[in-house]
Amino acid sequence: MNAIPNFLRVLFTVELFERIGYYGVKTLLVLFLISHFGFQDARAYAAFSVSAALVYSTPVLSGVLADRVFGFQKMLILGGILIALAQLAILCSIFDSSYFFFGLGLLVVGTGFFKANIHSLLGACYSINDPNRTHGFVFLHVGVNIGSALASILCGYVA
Repeated sequence: MNAIPNFLRVLFTVELFERIGYYGVKTLLVLFLISHFGFQDARAYAAFSVSAALVYSTPVLSGVLADRVFGFQKMLILGGILIALAQLAILCSIFDSSYFFFGLGLLVVGTGFFKANIHSLLGACYSINDPNRTHGFVFLHVGVNIGSALASILCGYVA
């Protein structure tokens, strides 16, 4: 692969930190629900399962909105803003627990908006016949995997 284009460096970095944020919350969610809110194991795992299912179903809505209304770039920006607000709300739940589920909801929607559109935006940056297209997707997925691994390690340590 030739020099890495700037747009790919930006997408790599954004995807890396998005994965750290999402998998970080995912790693600590059940523990937090049990220790902070006093949930029983079954109820904590149910909340975890519902949030995970919604994260993987919201990209359908996100893709439709991106295709018909906003475009990939605006959906990514909106998703990123929602994720940042979600992390802030979850952090504030230490002081007022009512922020937690609001933050979790924002995280679900923001991640769903983000998840579908970053790959579509990357695909739009390359022509179909560009030999570097595959390299771009591989490079982006390296960011996904590094972010996921770092989140598990860092949040495991925090826990």
